[in-house]
Amino acid sequence: MDVDAVKPWHELPLPAPWRRLEAVTSTPSTQEAVVASAGSDSGVVVVAAEQTSGRGRLDRTWTSPPGAGLWFSALLRTKRPVADVGVVPLLSAVAIARTLNQDCGLTSSVKWPNDVLVNDAKIAGVLVQLVNSDSLVIGVGINTFMTHEQRPIATATSLAMEGVVGFDHPQLLMSLLGHLGELVGPIEAEGSWPSDVLDEYRALSSTVGREVAVHLPSGQTLSGLAVDLDPHGRLEVQGADGVVVTVGAGDVVHVR
Repeated sequence: MDVDAVKPWHELPLPAPWRRLEAVTSTPSTQEAVVASAGSDSGVVVVAAEQTSGRGRLDRTWTSPPGAGLWFSALLRTKRPVADVGVVPLLSAVAIARTLNQDCGLTSSVKWPNDVLVNDAKIAGVLVQLVNSDSLVIGVGINTFMTHEQRPIATATSLAMEGVVGFDHPQLLMSLLGHLGELVGPIEAEGSWPSDVLDEYRALSSTVGREVAVHLPSGQTLSGLAVDLDPHGRLEVQGADGVVVTVGAGDVVHVR
Protein backbone atom coordinates (compact mmCIF):
# COMPACT_ATOMS: atom_id res chain seq x y z
CA MET A 1 0.00 0.00 0.00
CA ASP A 2 1.94 3.03 -1.27
CA VAL A 3 1.07 6.74 -1.15
CA ASP A 4 -1.21 6.56 -4.19
CA ALA A 5 -2.92 3.46 -2.86
CA VAL A 6 -4.02 5.10 0.40
CA LYS A 7 -5.85 7.99 -1.28
CA PRO A 8 -9.07 6.06 -2.12
CA TRP A 9 -9.45 5.00 1.52
CA HIS A 10 -10.65 8.49 2.44
CA GLU A 11 -13.56 8.14 0.01
CA LEU A 12 -14.88 4.84 1.37
CA PRO A 13 -18.39 4.94 2.92
CA LEU A 14 -18.08 4.11 6.60
CA PRO A 15 -20.59 1.96 8.50
CA ALA A 16 -21.94 3.35 11.78
CA PRO A 17 -20.65 4.41 14.25
CA TRP A 18 -17.45 5.23 12.35
CA ARG A 19 -17.33 8.81 11.13
CA ARG A 20 -13.85 9.55 9.80
CA LEU A 21 -11.09 7.44 8.23
CA GLU A 22 -7.46 8.46 7.92
CA ALA A 23 -5.01 6.34 5.92
CA VAL A 24 -1.24 6.71 6.17
CA THR A 25 1.65 4.85 4.61
CA SER A 26 3.63 4.56 7.84
CA THR A 27 3.25 5.44 11.51
CA PRO A 28 4.98 4.35 14.72
CA SER A 29 1.63 3.11 16.08
CA THR A 30 -1.95 3.49 14.90
CA GLN A 31 -2.98 3.47 18.58
CA GLU A 32 -1.06 6.69 19.19
CA ALA A 33 -2.06 8.18 15.84
CA VAL A 34 -5.80 7.78 16.40
CA VAL A 35 -5.61 9.45 19.83
CA ALA A 36 -3.64 12.35 18.36
CA SER A 37 -6.02 12.84 15.42
CA ALA A 38 -9.34 12.29 17.17
CA GLY A 39 -9.55 15.51 19.18
CA SER A 40 -13.02 15.40 20.68
CA ASP A 41 -14.41 13.16 17.93
CA SER A 42 -15.73 9.66 18.43
CA GLY A 43 -15.66 7.19 15.56
CA VAL A 44 -12.23 8.04 14.14
CA VAL A 45 -10.28 5.24 12.41
CA VAL A 46 -6.59 5.34 11.43
CA VAL A 47 -5.24 2.65 9.10
CA ALA A 48 -1.58 2.25 8.13
CA ALA A 49 0.38 0.26 5.58
CA GLU A 50 3.19 -0.07 8.12
CA GLN A 51 3.71 0.37 11.86
CA THR A 52 7.28 0.88 12.97
CA SER A 53 6.49 0.46 16.69
CA GLY A 54 3.25 -1.51 16.75
CA ARG A 55 2.02 -2.59 20.16
CA GLY A 56 0.47 -5.80 21.42
CA ARG A 57 -0.85 -7.04 24.75
CA LEU A 58 1.36 -7.16 27.84
CA ASP A 59 3.71 -4.50 26.37
CA ARG A 60 4.77 -6.75 23.51
CA THR A 61 5.79 -5.51 20.09
CA TRP A 62 3.41 -6.25 17.21
CA THR A 63 5.40 -6.88 14.04
CA SER A 64 3.86 -4.90 11.16
CA PRO A 65 5.89 -5.22 7.92
CA PRO A 66 4.87 -2.94 5.02
CA GLY A 67 1.86 -4.32 3.14
CA ALA A 68 1.87 -7.61 5.05
CA GLY A 69 -1.24 -6.96 7.08
CA LEU A 70 -4.22 -4.79 7.91
CA TRP A 71 -3.23 -2.56 10.82
CA PHE A 72 -5.67 -0.01 12.22
CA SER A 73 -6.98 1.62 15.39
CA ALA A 74 -10.43 3.04 16.08
CA LEU A 75 -11.61 5.37 18.83
CA LEU A 76 -14.99 5.49 20.56
CA ARG A 77 -16.10 7.75 23.40
CA THR A 78 -18.04 6.09 26.19
CA LYS A 79 -20.09 7.02 29.23
CA ARG A 80 -20.12 3.47 30.53
CA PRO A 81 -18.40 2.46 33.79
CA VAL A 82 -14.92 0.96 33.55
CA ALA A 83 -16.34 -2.48 34.39
CA ASP A 84 -18.20 -2.46 31.06
CA VAL A 85 -14.96 -2.04 29.11
CA GLY A 86 -13.74 -5.55 29.95
CA VAL A 87 -15.81 -7.26 27.27
CA VAL A 88 -14.68 -4.93 24.45
CA PRO A 89 -11.47 -6.84 23.59
CA LEU A 90 -13.46 -10.07 23.43
CA LEU A 91 -16.19 -8.56 21.25
CA SER A 92 -13.51 -7.10 18.98
CA ALA A 93 -12.04 -10.57 18.53
CA VAL A 94 -15.52 -11.86 17.63
CA ALA A 95 -15.80 -9.13 14.97
CA ILE A 96 -12.52 -10.30 13.41
CA ALA A 97 -13.56 -13.95 13.52
CA ARG A 98 -16.89 -13.12 11.87
CA THR A 99 -15.10 -11.27 9.08
CA LEU A 100 -12.60 -14.05 8.43
CA ASN A 101 -15.23 -16.78 8.55
CA GLN A 102 -17.90 -15.04 6.47
CA ASP A 103 -15.76 -13.12 3.97
CA CYS A 104 -12.67 -15.30 3.66
CA GLY A 105 -14.14 -18.78 4.06
CA LEU A 106 -11.97 -19.64 7.05
CA THR A 107 -12.86 -21.45 10.25
CA SER A 108 -11.33 -19.24 12.91
CA SER A 109 -11.59 -19.37 16.68
CA VAL A 110 -10.85 -16.96 19.51
CA LYS A 111 -8.25 -17.60 22.17
CA TRP A 112 -8.80 -15.80 25.46
CA PRO A 113 -8.82 -12.95 25.70
CA ASN A 114 -8.52 -11.54 22.19
CA ASP A 115 -6.34 -13.55 19.81
CA VAL A 116 -7.88 -14.99 16.65
CA LEU A 117 -6.57 -18.36 15.50
CA VAL A 118 -6.79 -20.44 12.34
CA ASN A 119 -5.68 -24.05 12.71
CA ASP A 120 -4.26 -23.11 16.14
CA ALA A 121 -1.99 -20.46 14.57
CA LYS A 122 -2.42 -16.76 15.35
CA ILE A 123 -3.74 -14.71 12.45
CA ALA A 124 -4.96 -11.60 14.28
CA GLY A 125 -4.93 -9.80 17.60
CA VAL A 126 -6.53 -6.90 19.44
CA LEU A 127 -5.26 -4.30 21.91
CA VAL A 128 -7.85 -2.15 23.71
CA GLN A 129 -6.85 0.86 25.80
CA LEU A 130 -8.95 3.17 27.94
CA VAL A 131 -7.69 6.75 27.54
CA ASN A 132 -8.70 9.61 29.86
CA SER A 133 -11.43 7.39 31.37
CA ASP A 134 -13.86 8.10 28.51
CA SER A 135 -12.15 7.01 25.28
CA LEU A 136 -11.68 3.47 24.04
CA VAL A 137 -8.93 2.85 21.50
CA ILE A 138 -9.33 -0.48 19.71
CA GLY A 139 -6.18 -1.56 17.89
CA VAL A 140 -6.44 -4.42 15.39
CA GLY A 141 -3.77 -6.30 13.48
CA ILE A 142 -4.59 -8.98 10.89
CA ASN A 143 -1.87 -10.84 9.01
CA THR A 144 -3.01 -10.76 5.39
CA PHE A 145 -0.18 -10.99 2.84
CA MET A 146 2.47 -11.98 5.40
CA THR A 147 4.82 -14.72 4.18
CA HIS A 148 6.45 -17.57 6.08
CA GLU A 149 9.68 -15.58 6.15
CA GLN A 150 7.97 -12.53 7.67
CA ARG A 151 6.31 -14.40 10.53
CA PRO A 152 7.34 -12.99 13.93
CA ILE A 153 6.83 -16.42 15.52
CA ALA A 154 6.53 -19.95 14.18
CA THR A 155 2.91 -20.20 15.38
CA ALA A 156 1.71 -17.25 13.26
CA THR A 157 -0.22 -17.47 10.01
CA SER A 158 -1.85 -15.15 7.48
CA LEU A 159 -4.67 -15.10 4.95
CA ALA A 160 -2.18 -15.74 2.15
CA MET A 161 -0.57 -18.63 4.02
CA GLU A 162 -4.04 -20.14 4.55
CA GLY A 163 -4.68 -19.99 0.80
CA VAL A 164 -7.19 -17.12 0.82
CA VAL A 165 -7.22 -15.18 -2.47
CA GLY A 166 -9.32 -12.44 -4.03
CA PHE A 167 -9.43 -10.06 -1.07
CA ASP A 168 -8.12 -6.53 -0.62
CA HIS A 169 -7.49 -4.40 2.45
CA PRO A 170 -10.25 -1.79 1.89
CA GLN A 171 -12.86 -4.51 1.42
CA LEU A 172 -11.64 -6.36 4.51
CA LEU A 173 -11.58 -3.17 6.60
CA MET A 174 -15.12 -2.11 5.68
CA SER A 175 -16.51 -5.54 6.51
CA LEU A 176 -14.66 -5.65 9.81
CA LEU A 177 -15.74 -2.12 10.78
CA GLY A 178 -19.34 -3.16 10.15
CA HIS A 179 -19.08 -6.09 12.55
CA LEU A 180 -17.07 -4.06 15.05
CA GLY A 181 -19.65 -1.27 14.99
CA GLU A 182 -22.50 -3.70 15.57
CA LEU A 183 -20.79 -5.42 18.49
CA VAL A 184 -18.88 -2.59 20.19
CA GLY A 185 -20.65 0.55 18.96
CA PRO A 186 -23.35 0.42 21.68
CA ILE A 187 -20.72 1.42 24.24
CA GLU A 188 -21.10 5.02 23.02
CA ALA A 189 -24.55 5.15 24.64
CA GLU A 190 -25.47 4.88 28.29
CA GLY A 191 -26.84 1.56 29.42
CA SER A 192 -25.45 -1.91 30.02
CA TRP A 193 -24.55 -4.98 27.99
CA PRO A 194 -27.27 -7.61 27.49
CA SER A 195 -26.84 -10.82 29.47
CA ASP A 196 -26.04 -12.78 26.30
CA VAL A 197 -23.33 -10.38 25.09
CA LEU A 198 -20.59 -13.04 25.31
CA ASP A 199 -22.55 -16.00 23.92
CA GLU A 200 -21.03 -15.69 20.45
CA TYR A 201 -17.57 -15.44 21.97
CA ARG A 202 -18.18 -18.65 23.91
CA ALA A 203 -19.31 -20.40 20.73
CA LEU A 204 -16.10 -19.33 18.94
CA SER A 205 -13.79 -19.94 21.89
CA SER A 206 -10.93 -22.40 21.58
CA THR A 207 -10.06 -21.78 25.25
CA VAL A 208 -13.24 -22.54 27.19
CA GLY A 209 -13.44 -26.27 27.82
CA ARG A 210 -9.69 -26.86 27.48
CA GLU A 211 -6.89 -27.49 29.93
CA VAL A 212 -4.82 -24.33 30.15
CA ALA A 213 -1.79 -22.84 31.83
CA VAL A 214 -2.24 -19.13 32.54
CA HIS A 215 0.95 -17.14 33.08
CA LEU A 216 -0.16 -14.34 35.39
CA PRO A 217 1.33 -10.81 35.57
CA SER A 218 2.63 -11.71 39.05
CA GLY A 219 4.91 -14.35 37.52
CA GLN A 220 2.84 -17.24 38.85
CA THR A 221 1.25 -19.89 36.64
CA LEU A 222 -2.31 -21.08 37.13
CA SER A 223 -3.13 -24.50 35.66
CA GLY A 224 -6.54 -26.06 35.27
CA LEU A 225 -9.66 -26.33 33.15
CA ALA A 226 -11.03 -23.16 31.56
CA VAL A 227 -14.69 -23.59 32.48
CA ASP A 228 -16.35 -20.30 31.49
CA LEU A 229 -16.25 -16.51 31.35
CA ASP A 230 -17.71 -14.20 33.96
CA PRO A 231 -20.02 -11.31 32.88
CA HIS A 232 -17.00 -9.00 32.51
CA GLY A 233 -15.13 -11.33 30.16
CA ARG A 234 -12.71 -12.69 32.73
CA LEU A 235 -11.64 -16.32 32.41
CA GLU A 236 -12.76 -18.80 35.05
CA VAL A 237 -10.23 -21.59 35.63
CA GLN A 238 -10.93 -24.64 37.79
CA GLY A 239 -7.87 -26.10 39.47
CA ALA A 240 -7.24 -29.72 40.40
CA ASP A 241 -8.68 -28.98 43.86
CA GLY A 242 -12.00 -27.95 42.30
CA VAL A 243 -11.61 -24.29 43.22
CA VAL A 244 -12.52 -21.85 40.44
CA VAL A 245 -10.23 -18.83 40.08
CA THR A 246 -11.26 -15.80 38.02
CA VAL A 247 -8.47 -14.36 35.85
CA GLY A 248 -8.60 -10.82 34.50
CA ALA A 249 -5.22 -10.73 32.77
CA GLY A 250 -2.64 -13.27 31.73
CA ASP A 251 -1.03 -15.19 28.90
CA VAL A 252 -2.90 -18.42 28.16
CA VAL A 253 -1.28 -21.58 26.84
CA HIS A 254 -3.60 -24.32 25.59
CA VAL A 255 -2.28 -27.53 27.15
CA ARG A 256 -4.64 -29.92 25.35
